[in-house]
Amino acid sequence: MSIYFILTMIAALFCGALAVLVLVRDHRSFIHRIFAVGMIALALEAVLTALSVRAQTPEILIQWQRIRLLVGSFIPPIWLIFTLSFTREDYKESLKRMKWLLASCFTIPIILGIGMNKALIREVLLIEPSTWIIRLGWPGYLLQIFVLITIVIVLMSIERMLRSSRGHMRWQIKFMIVGLGSLFAVRIYTTTQTVLFRAVDMGLEIVNAGTLIVAGLLIIRSLLRLRV
Repeated sequence: MSIYFILTMIAALFCGALAVLVLVRDHRSFIHRIFAVGMIALALEAVLTALSVRAQTPEILIQWQRIRLLVGSFIPPIWLIFTLSFTREDYKESLKRMKWLLASCFTIPIILGIGMNKALIREVLLIEPSTWIIRLGWPGYLLQIFVLITIVIVLMSIERMLRSSRGHMRWQIKFMIVGLGSLFAVRIYTTTQTVLFRAVDMGLEIVNAGTLIVAGLLIIRSLLRLRV
């Protein structure tokens, strides 16, 4: 069994456990529910990466990667909602002010990821044993540009969240901020590589999985401090 497969499955199980943890704490809280949705999306993406790693034929790899690209495009918008809502008593007003941005962030993946799903991937190449390079079609390329832009917006929202916190609250949320910040900072690098070369390097997706585990540990540290 490949170490890459094991790593991505650990990341998926970790995210699933975090989703269950916050829902058990308070399943009626909007913040908890959107956090759980974000973690489930990350877990699903990790599972699809693991299945891609184990793919024996280009056809199976393309099948899993089409779904992974679609799921991955929804991850930044989901976490944008979380960062706009987290620690804010007036989160409904915050989301209302950003409604057109949020609407576009969910509409674009639907158009490109679902409407043009068959054209997301142009071809796959096996450059060495168990290492695939997935060349993107133009819808897949545009989708990755969209993902890169939304990741930048998420990081801006995380930075604003840090600046608006004070005193004890900052102490409570700093590991959450560092965890999410590191997760999306690494994704800026990996997504930029995808955009530059118009291809997905499966080796970089393993980097995302490893970062997800580290970010999850930091988030757990923050959850132990928080009472939201």
